[in-house]
Amino acid sequence: MGCLTVVGSGIKSLAHMTAEAVAAIRLADKVLYGAGEPLTIDWVMRNAKSAECLDELYEEGKDRMLTYNAMAEVILSYVRSGLKVCVSFEGHPGIFVDVAHRCIRTARAEGHQAHMLPGISAQDCLVSDVLIDPAEYGCQSFESTDFLLRGYEPDVTSMLVLWQVGCIGLSTFSRNRQPKKNVRILTEVLERSYGADHPVIVYQAALFSVSSPKILETPLRGLPEHDLGLATLYVPPLREGSVNREYLTRFGIA
Repeated sequence: MGCLTVVGSGIKSLAHMTAEAVAAIRLADKVLYGAGEPLTIDWVMRNAKSAECLDELYEEGKDRMLTYNAMAEVILSYVRSGLKVCVSFEGHPGIFVDVAHRCIRTARAEGHQAHMLPGISAQDCLVSDVLIDPAEYGCQSFESTDFLLRGYEPDVTSMLVLWQVGCIGLSTFSRNRQPKKNVRILTEVLERSYGADHPVIVYQAALFSVSSPKILETPLRGLPEHDLGLATLYVPPLREGSVNREYLTRFGIA
């Protein structure tokens, strides 16, 4: 039987690669890797016994789900051949990587060993760079398109993190990621809850040890005017939540 290990290379080039991810890549018979910057790709090519890029399956204008289906078939074909396979994706391999979850579930159902190793995500970097603590007010985290399509109502007493704000509404692969009109829709929706002047942060983690993260504070109404690219949007609480006095008494705190 084959074996599948899915790892994350983190966000910052090489610096975020964990020791167990390094070991998994070096020990695998076959390494497949997704999106990544050149230094990480070069390291994988030099340290893997055999490596193959999955990004070549992307095509301009092609539905992403078709690409993910193709990736899954490539990955599982090597597992089914009895190889020890390692697949590496950027960030945390379980966040916005549908193909990783799908391959692990399928491999296990077919009797192969399959597991995922944690990696450093954009939200982990956000916590460190912007100095926020999700435990302080609680934290809501949504993919931006899904947030709009499902009509979620944000709790304005809690932090809000919106991923992939630079590619709202895009179901096909495109190198031109920023549909301005869709960002305006998101802005309008958020303004209903927070008001147009509420400060938000457009955040993008540093990709290299020698570079700095992008941390841009702007009033909500100004969001569509900025280059969002691969950014994550952080919306701080509008106000502090009230304390339940009954539970304070029952807990013996007051």
